[in-house]
Amino acid sequence: MRLNPDCVRDVLLAIEAAELGEYISPGTLHRSLTQYSESEIDYTCLLLDDGGFLISMKIQLPQQEIPNVKSIVRLTYQGHEFIAKIRDAERWHGVKRALPVIRNYSLHAINAVAEGMTSAAISALLQANL
Repeated sequence: MRLNPDCVRDVLLAIEAAELGEYISPGTLHRSLTQYSESEIDYTCLLLDDGGFLISMKIQLPQQEIPNVKSIVRLTYQGHEFIAKIRDAERWHGVKRALPVIRNYSLHAINAVAEGMTSAAISALLQANL
């Protein structure tokens, strides 16, 4: 299965919008993010947990090689930092345009491109104000 960058962003923003302590599962995310399949959201949540962007409760069922995400506990600090870099729709479109050029769609690459765009925006702002 491929990682869908748009699904990554939408899942993180949906989790961020939830109240602290609110029950969030891949199923509840799918009900609000119907443009993605349940398996796509499950996979995205699993990779976001692996990448340190969220903390989830996982279950390993018999005869399953890969654990399932049962519920999302919360975003991590790293998850909040990542969302801050990709929240703006215009910046997100810029990040997405850069990914095919670098031919890397990993969470690390998405984060690095977003970080570079943020740094460039800060530099441009500082140059304009000097």
